[in-house]
Amino acid sequence: MSKKKLYLTILFSVTAVCIMGSIIYRNINSIKQAFSRSKIETLEEDTSDNKKYFEKELSEFSSIKVDSDIMAVHIKQGSSYGLNCTYSKSILKPVISLQNGQLFVTQNIPVNYLPSNLKCTLEITVPRFSSLNQIEITTDVGGMNLEDLTVKKLKTKSDVGAIRIKNVEFNSLDAHSDVGAINISLLDSVDNYSMDVESDVGAVNVASKKVKHNSFNQNSDSGKSITVSTNVGAININ
Repeated sequence: MSKKKLYLTILFSVTAVCIMGSIIYRNINSIKQAFSRSKIETLEEDTSDNKKYFEKELSEFSSIKVDSDIMAVHIKQGSSYGLNCTYSKSILKPVISLQNGQLFVTQNIPVNYLPSNLKCTLEITVPRFSSLNQIEITTDVGGMNLEDLTVKKLKTKSDVGAIRIKNVEFNSLDAHSDVGAINISLLDSVDNYSMDVESDVGAVNVASKKVKHNSFNQNSDSGKSITVSTNVGAININ
């Protein structure tokens, strides 16, 4: 074979490889783009259940009972009796009922349901100057925030989640968290409450003073009582 033919053969082969490479590259790009679009569509379908929301205006109630699996609970002063809820998946939507002046909020997630990006927030409002007989909140996972309320008996329990109580007038408070801090800001002096406070692992501060052995007890003749405990988490009462 002459050198000229050899050079032409090599040039043809290189050109063919370049053309084939270009075709493959374009096809790979097309496949990538198609896959990307498919992935985006799948993600959009998977997340189409996100950011669900509902709100309800309610007639007057004198007690609240919340029993939830995964839910952050906020109860505060508002312009009327009502509630709203934001949740990421339909399975988190709570059941609301009002019976004989008692507000019930329940949420039951199947045991075999594997949590993935699950978020739920419930907010309950009561009018200014209203007085409740009882509030009872139980959550497996989720913090609690209660403020500017008047209630005779308040009971809160969280397996995992912090509890915050601020400017709440009560006769009896029972708060427990397995894992999570508890912070209480009182309307009255701490001296006006009988207290039984203890944390297994976590500092205990009463009236901005750290107490010894993470445990504090005192008696008062006011008739008001506070019982607070955590397994893991600090306790602050001021």
